[in-house]
Amino acid sequence: MGRKNGDGNYEVGYGKPPQRTRFQKGQSGNPKGRPGGSRNATTILSEALRERVVVTENGRRKSATKLEVIFKQLVNKAAQGDHRATQLLLNQMPSLEARAALLSAIKQQAAFSLPSPEDRRVRNLEAAKILRNIGYLAPEVAVIEENDLDATPDSNKSD
Repeated sequence: MGRKNGDGNYEVGYGKPPQRTRFQKGQSGNPKGRPGGSRNATTILSEALRERVVVTENGRRKSATKLEVIFKQLVNKAAQGDHRATQLLLNQMPSLEARAALLSAIKQQAAFSLPSPEDRRVRNLEAAKILRNIGYLAPEVAVIEENDLDATPDSNKSD
C-alpha cells in the first residue's frame, strides 16, 4: 500500500508522514498562530454592546447599555413611521417570541420545588419496604429499623 521509508522499516503513506518531517516534541504545529489573549469579532461586539453609557431620558440622566439604547432608538423610529426600523423590528419578532417562550418554560420548570428531607425519607422507607417484601432486600442486610419500615407517613408526623 504505502511505500517504505529510506530506513526500510516504516511505511509512508496517507496519514503516515516520514519520521523526519514530523513535528518535533515540544514544537507547536502552528508556532505563529493566533496569539494568546486575542479576541474574535463576536467577543469584541458583545463587549462593546454591554458597555454602559449615560443618556438623558425625560430630562433625567440615566445609565444604560449601548444595546438598550440602540433598541430604544429603533423602537422610537419605528413608532414615528420609519419603514426600515419597522421592518427590522418585525423581522426580529419571531426570534424574540421564541426566546420569551423558552424563558417562560425554564421558569415553569424552576417553579417545581425539590421534595423536603422528610418527604425523601418517607419515599426511601416505602421503597425499602417494597424491596424487602419482594425479597430483594434481605432482612439481615437491611440497615433500616423495622419500625421505620412499617410506619405510615401519617404516623411519622404525630408531632
